[in-house]
Amino acid sequence: MKKIKLVLFCISIAFSGCQKDVLIESGNNANSAVTAGNETAGSLSGTTYFGNNVIMGKGHIRTYVTVDKTGKPLDVGVEFSEAAINTVDMPTRHSGLHCNTYNLRFHPNATKSLPYDHVSLDWAQMGHGPEGVYDVPHFDIHFYMIPSETQMNIVADMPYPAGPDAFAAMPPITIPQSYFPGPFVEMMGTHWIKKDEFLPLIKGEQSFRHTFIYGSHENRLIFFEPMVTLQTIRSKQNIITAIDQPQDYPLANKYYAADYAITHDAKMKVHRVSLRNMSLK
Repeated sequence: MKKIKLVLFCISIAFSGCQKDVLIESGNNANSAVTAGNETAGSLSGTTYFGNNVIMGKGHIRTYVTVDKTGKPLDVGVEFSEAAINTVDMPTRHSGLHCNTYNLRFHPNATKSLPYDHVSLDWAQMGHGPEGVYDVPHFDIHFYMIPSETQMNIVADMPYPAGPDAFAAMPPITIPQSYFPGPFVEMMGTHWIKKDEFLPLIKGEQSFRHTFIYGSHENRLIFFEPMVTLQTIRSKQNIITAIDQPQDYPLANKYYAADYAITHDAKMKVHRVSLRNMSLK
């Protein structure tokens, strides 16, 4: 824990370097729904509701929610066309910025049983600190449970002490004990980081590929965040990782994910980062 305390200040400065000067709103194609076994997101049978396409590089990204015949959500995520992933790091007029932010909306019929309002996706072209840990090109994919207007008005948060005392400020406990409070970032919130994944990175024993972060503001859990490197997505591996679960959930009678997944669909020529294995809480 002493090691963590020493690097928290550096992490906070580095995370804060991800400026939201470029906010790319969703909306150049109409929302759509698809019902077909092999064409639904995540190769799950059911109906998939897509959000609007948003241009990224020479391709596009969009949200999606796949539900079964009863309406239960199966897979919730962001879909990247192969063209987007292959060209996202091309030089652009914004290439000098730390990251671009894409504000992605869900299909209006897709989130009735889900806690999510929107996705705020940051493309960190140069990564962010601490040096030697997260400073590689990656995506920060925030599934927010608050409106985007509320998110944009986040300017300060309470300081969280390290160690067990950090959880005393979060009644009821909505952050797993396997996490510790990391940096606060304006227009985002406080980032909680998984200890057993972070320490090997700091020690140089492992290289960052993907992780899962919880976000809070004013003692309230506000976002879930898979953080995935561009290299990991381009590898076209199918990766499913369990999410450490909180003891309580911020919104009742909603479906929450037990896993997050990074997948590639060669037939549809898309990559997906998603929350799946949903259960009602």
